[in-house]
Amino acid sequence: MSESTVHLADFISTLVGVLLALVAIGGFLYGLISGVTIEKKEPSEDSPSIIGEWMNGKIPLGYIEDSPKPKVQIENVDELAVLKRQLEIAKIKKQLLEFQEPSFSSPIFNDCVEVLVGLGTPKRKAKAEAQQILENKPTINTVQQFVTEYGKR
Repeated sequence: MSESTVHLADFISTLVGVLLALVAIGGFLYGLISGVTIEKKEPSEDSPSIIGEWMNGKIPLGYIEDSPKPKVQIENVDELAVLKRQLEIAKIKKQLLEFQEPSFSSPIFNDCVEVLVGLGTPKRKAKAEAQQILENKPTINTVQQFVTEYGKR
């Protein structure tokens, strides 16, 4: 493109912009001078209700509904009673744990469990088996007798 075509394109675009601005300003002044008012029209029956509101100058923005405030009930809490209850629960839990552990607690029982664990038996299974053998054979007095009985199984 030559330099003269660039100047011509620039001139035409400026002229079009100025003409559009003059038309907009002229239309605004004509409306002010002639006292043009906006007529309120009724929309047709098949159009949505929001169209009628727009035509009458109302723009719905939405509403925030007030929800009822929740009622809060405050209770007087006796902290001492709560602590006593927690203490009772802790005692019951402790008794439950003692109840679940094997009631067999003799020195030979612990030695027998240690022997079975040393032989590779898991500790829980060793406790159960030692308890079962010692309950079935109450005449066992030594670890040697226990190991002999365990070997027979």
